[in-house]
Amino acid sequence: WGGVVNVIVGLIVFVAGFGLVVAPATSAIMVALPVSKAGDGASVNLVSRQVGGAFGIAIIGTSVT
Repeated sequence: WGGVVNVIVGLIVFVAGFGLVVAPATSAIMVALPVSKAGDGASVNLVSRQVGGAFGIAIIGTSVT
């Protein structure tokens, strides 16, 4: 049970942190742009999250192996 509890606690911390960071970051990006560039801002926001996630997985995978 110890491993399962560690995973659950880790996920709770991750999800809470993600929720507290992503909403204000998205809001800051969208407020800084004019309405005509809202689509560009949303695209850059999404791409940066995806690239960051890919790099994070690559770095963790490299450090674990």
